[in-house]
Amino acid sequence: LRKIAERREQVLKLIAAKQAAIGMTSDEVAEALGKPTKREFRQNADGRTDVWEYIEYEIIPRYNLVRDPYSGATLRQFSHNEKIEKNKTTVEFKDDVVVSLGGKKDLSRKRDLGIVPGPVEFQFP
Repeated sequence: LRKIAERREQVLKLIAAKQAAIGMTSDEVAEALGKPTKREFRQNADGRTDVWEYIEYEIIPRYNLVRDPYSGATLRQFSHNEKIEKNKTTVEFKDDVVVSLGGKKDLSRKRDLGIVPGPVEFQFP
């Protein structure tokens, strides 16, 4: 019971920090990171593997320089917004437990990926 309580404490700290770790369940990851941007799954003889992607975007406004036909002045005119991928985290699950984490991350945000013990399963004969 002590190990279960220690694991839960580690998981609650990760959830509060909005981080995922190897050994977390899909419910715990969803609680920490929210709804994934993209979900995929693969089914094979070994079981089911799910892959969740969390993508953060940055919206950058783009402008064109145009010449005013009346005054001849150069003006900046809004053209469009560009959506650029800023950060991407990939979480892979095997049998509903995180087995790998990866992706592209913004180097200005330092984040260490952790490992927690897997969830405890009780089996009764």
